Amino acid sequence: MGCFDDNNLLHYRGRGDTQVKIRGIRIELGEIEATLLRHQLVEQCAVVVTGSEPSIAAYLKLRDPDGIAELRTYLTCELPEAMVPRWMIPLDTFPVTSNGKIDRRALPAPDPSVEPTGRRVPESPTELTVAAVWSDLLGTTITAADMDFFAAGGHSLLAARMVTELRLRLRATIGLDDVLRERTIFRLARFLETSAAPMTDTPGDTDLERVLQSVTVGQAGLYYLWRLDPGVSSYNIATTLQVSGRQFNVVALEEALRAVCQHQPVLQSTFRVEGDIRSEANTQVQPGFMTVTAHGDAKARISEIAQAPFDLARGPLVRVGVVRESDESSFLVLVMHHIVSDGMSMAIFLEELAAAYLSVVAGERPSFPPLTATFADWASDEAALVSSDVGQTALDDLASALATVSAHGGSSRELAPTSQVAKVAVGAPLVEALTACAAAARTTPFTVLLSAWTATVAEATSQGDLVVAIPVGTRPNADFDRTIGYFVNLLPLPFRMNERLTHAGLVQMTERLVSTARRQTYLPLPIVVEKTAQKLGFPVPGLVDCAFSFEPHVPIPDTLAGLSIGVVPLDDRPIIGDSRFPRLLTLTQREDGEIAGIIESSVTGGPAAPHLAARFLDVLQEIIASPGSLLTHPDIPVADDFSF
Repeated sequence: MGCFDDNNLLHYRGRGDTQVKIRGIRIELGEIEATLLRHQLVEQCAVVVTGSEPSIAAYLKLRDPDGIAELRTYLTCELPEAMVPRWMIPLDTFPVTSNGKIDRRALPAPDPSVEPTGRRVPESPTELTVAAVWSDLLGTTITAADMDFFAAGGHSLLAARMVTELRLRLRATIGLDDVLRERTIFRLARFLETSAAPMTDTPGDTDLERVLQSVTVGQAGLYYLWRLDPGVSSYNIATTLQVSGRQFNVVALEEALRAVCQHQPVLQSTFRVEGDIRSEANTQVQPGFMTVTAHGDAKARISEIAQAPFDLARGPLVRVGVVRESDESSFLVLVMHHIVSDGMSMAIFLEELAAAYLSVVAGERPSFPPLTATFADWASDEAALVSSDVGQTALDDLASALATVSAHGGSSRELAPTSQVAKVAVGAPLVEALTACAAAARTTPFTVLLSAWTATVAEATSQGDLVVAIPVGTRPNADFDRTIGYFVNLLPLPFRMNERLTHAGLVQMTERLVSTARRQTYLPLPIVVEKTAQKLGFPVPGLVDCAFSFEPHVPIPDTLAGLSIGVVPLDDRPIIGDSRFPRLLTLTQREDGEIAGIIESSVTGGPAAPHLAARFLDVLQEIIASPGSLLTHPDIPVADDFSF
């Protein structure tokens, strides 16, 4: 519904129906009311959305005041989980308007200090602990052991936080699947008491030489994700080299690896919870090293080494594997966990490993220029930057822009259980044209590729408003140029596109957003998401519509101590779909100059990954060939003028 003012401007006043959107799901409140009225206990009802964190409340005039529990069971069977009201409030009479209709604005607000519904009271120590965790997460006192977590207002993000809290408080091995299956306090406590194995502690402090250090917000997030699923390998960074020559000295390589790890203290880190999450400078942790024989299937052996999960609590967080194909041919697999590394760090690691190997082969002790700063120094600097006046102003500006975009968009972020994966290849002629297009626009190939991906997703989702996450380097100055560590952050960019925008205009918009992001690299994504939620007045668990990364080619020496070295191309490495974003495009420039990568689509519905891959290449060619043409796809809506 809307109305025109005296200047003939149309003002939006709201919807004419009862449809609402809660945590990305569209819900018809009228359907809930109709379902309630079909039950013999209900004489009159009204269903509304209430609270700063939106939840559904049902107000009921009942023929039997004790029928709430029966009604909840009935609704659970009749309606999807997201439509079952959190609050079911009995009333003797309903407030009415002057024309006799229910006055929904006059309905009493639910009391947040009172648990919505339920009967059985938590009794055992485990039940009381689970109830305390629920109360903390939900912001209300939970006093019913048979209350369903999701009916009480929980959702998947809170469930993930619950897993971490229960692991910390009860020292029990529990996963997200267990919480989703055992949805009441009683059932979850029974599972914890009878089926969950106790967690094993890390070795005692007397065994290791440790120094506790602060971590960055990004590292804390990766540790948190690892605690949710210790077996995941999504955050392994791997590079595979093919080494040719009989002189390959595996013993010298292992000694060189130890020397690099001693020089770069972050590579000897482990992580633990000590009040907050802390890293431990653990001088006793040695890097992983293994030599295996290919047995005719080198790709399988490479995959095993690259995908084996790391234990962040015990270490090591770096491993090197040698896969022997023959006496003259081997594959060198270098793997680090992202919590201690990034793309530039892998390049530094390769350089120092090669230098150390040459020293050892020559019978010399490896030596390196002293580090001018360590990663622990940056962890302290990041916290100071975010809390500074400049940092807080930048955070507030970015969150305001994201809140505007998220309020208009966001219909395409519902994640599916599994991902679809498709390969993307940008051939040499298109790469040449891309480079020329970027030069003409006085920008970079990264910006043009990001523009093409953003336009592709806008078309696929019929949205002109998108939040696109990109990785940005966080190395603040030259002191950190030779330091290995997790110097990367994901920063969300607020895009607002309309049918009046040209291809060249989109590239210029992307350049402005990327330039701003480069001045705000120190703003961690979790803090940005939290600030955006404050601006909106409700949580934004799915803030990002899609993500993009592009790694240019980093040349390596093609010979080393009489050995021939070559990078194994991306197409020869295994591809696994495990994205935490609705859509992700990852591109890498190969040694031959061509660009290759993968698209992962993790959303329910919408175009499949192979379609997105084909359409991305078409859009990229359109941007390059016709910069003055409009984004004329009919499904992209007109957005208001917007700048950030």
